[in-house]
Amino acid sequence: MQVQSRGLEFCVVQSLPTIEFKRNEAEQDKGSNVECVICLGEFEEGERLKHLPECSHSFHVSCIDKWFQSHSNCPLCRAFVHHPMLHCSVDASHTLLQPLRREDFERENLPSTQQFLPP
Repeated sequence: MQVQSRGLEFCVVQSLPTIEFKRNEAEQDKGSNVECVICLGEFEEGERLKHLPECSHSFHVSCIDKWFQSHSNCPLCRAFVHHPMLHCSVDASHTLLQPLRREDFERENLPSTQQFLPP
């Protein structure tokens, strides 16, 4: 059975942090990867990498951005890339409506002439 994966929303992909690759730090950190597992190319000193906060793996920005067009997990450990702080803002076309309070509802239902009469 093959599981179909949807990609990540563009705004989530854009909100993932980037880091600058530093070989000496990567070599000291035994859990750090020094190559992109997507293209198998080695990271170069000073190169910008996209860092996944859930699993701490890093990839070339262009490689992981393309990966996330059709996947929503880390290509190395398969951890899902979903973090409570990583969410898209709602634009005006998707504005959530607030329920009316009783007073607002009554005011909305008054005939237009009654709205201008003093209480």
